[in-house]
Amino acid sequence: MKALTNKQAKIIISVLAGLLAASILALGVVIVVKNGGLQKGWAVIRDNFIKGGEETVDESYNPASRVVLPLSASIGAPGLSLSAPVPSATADPMVTLALYNLHPDENIRFNEDNIFPGDVYERDFRVMVYHHATVTLRFHADVREGYEFLGDVLYIRIDLPELEGVLYDGPFNDMPAEVRHVMTESEDLYEDVHYHITVYIDTSVGNEYQEKDLIADFRWWVEEDLEPIIPPTGGRNLAIYIGVGLIVLAAAALIIIPIVRKRRKNNEDQPKKGRKADPTGISVTQRKITGSIVVIFILAFCLAITTSALVYATVSVENNLFRTGRVKINLNNGEPIIRENEFLFEPGMTVVKEFFIENLSTWDVYYKIYFGNIEGPLADVLEIQIKDGDTVIYEGTMTELTEHNVYSAPDPLAVMEKKYLQVWFHFPETAGNATQGTALEFDMFADAVQTKNNPDRKFD
Repeated sequence: MKALTNKQAKIIISVLAGLLAASILALGVVIVVKNGGLQKGWAVIRDNFIKGGEETVDESYNPASRVVLPLSASIGAPGLSLSAPVPSATADPMVTLALYNLHPDENIRFNEDNIFPGDVYERDFRVMVYHHATVTLRFHADVREGYEFLGDVLYIRIDLPELEGVLYDGPFNDMPAEVRHVMTESEDLYEDVHYHITVYIDTSVGNEYQEKDLIADFRWWVEEDLEPIIPPTGGRNLAIYIGVGLIVLAAAALIIIPIVRKRRKNNEDQPKKGRKADPTGISVTQRKITGSIVVIFILAFCLAITTSALVYATVSVENNLFRTGRVKINLNNGEPIIRENEFLFEPGMTVVKEFFIENLSTWDVYYKIYFGNIEGPLADVLEIQIKDGDTVIYEGTMTELTEHNVYSAPDPLAVMEKKYLQVWFHFPETAGNATQGTALEFDMFADAVQTKNNPDRKFD
């Protein structure tokens, strides 16, 4: 096959230059289309956390068929502290779905701590959708891996106050794959949807849910088989620009194939005077053509990538975090109030012992003190008082001061408060001979429950 003449090379380079210009023009048009088109978009509000004491809580909210059943704690109940990083929110201004702030308190991520049964947390989110045909706006709260445990008892309610109402009300873990809202075709291309999201905890939770975290990503997306939207100023169907990219690729392939075949072992072009032949066997002209073809391929590839990126758009507010609180108390460091052989009780004798109770919870607590595991006839004889200073909190025999016979102490314990109390043991002078030589063994217990959302001081 003969080598290319200079005239032929110039013709080929001119054709390549024209194709290069066409590629640049097509790429520019596609970028314009991208700014206004919508085929598939999704918006994410990531990582949704709940933090008590920092937000206004609607304590009147009481889901149907639920009774406040608070967390409780026994002496020395261990706790587990979990935490997660909370990066700053990010958003892409070139989106087909966008978070839109009609009010300054909208689109604020959840970051809730110290959650107790009966707590309710609310946020408003507004999603702007750019569409020209009937589309379905989908929503899901994605619970992150490793944080599913709390999702069985942490509830989420999703409603559209300005539209059809409640879309879902149930545990995070039971939410369907997508919660749908259909948006019908409208002359207004821009439409915003107001989501009111309420998060609350099941009132029947037990101690196993103390100090547990849940991180959820709130995600909105549109997924439709639609023709792309062209901006109102004009434009043509996106398929034309995809076709341009395919034509460029085909033209480049048709040109490069014969050039590759023209490679020879020796340089077919006569080297100019004073210059050596190219040892690779490729002429200078062929190198120029090959370089132009490479540029064409790169531009065509960029065109294809830009076209495929039109179907994805994201916006996110990351790390919405929910964490439950803790109820934990310390009763005298677990040390006995009175030890074996410490005293030998006789009729008329009174013994006073001091002990303390300390609130290690993350909230103020109500507490009660009682006796259990009682053995010995003195349990019905000894008269007992538990005092806070001069105030008698409990009074009676040991068999009367058991778990289900005592109530909450009158004053709650504040967070980290340590209160010293006294227990009085009195052996009545009227005790008969039946108690002589007998003994008494017992355990002292303290139960605590948070004051939050618990006006009736329930321990069960």
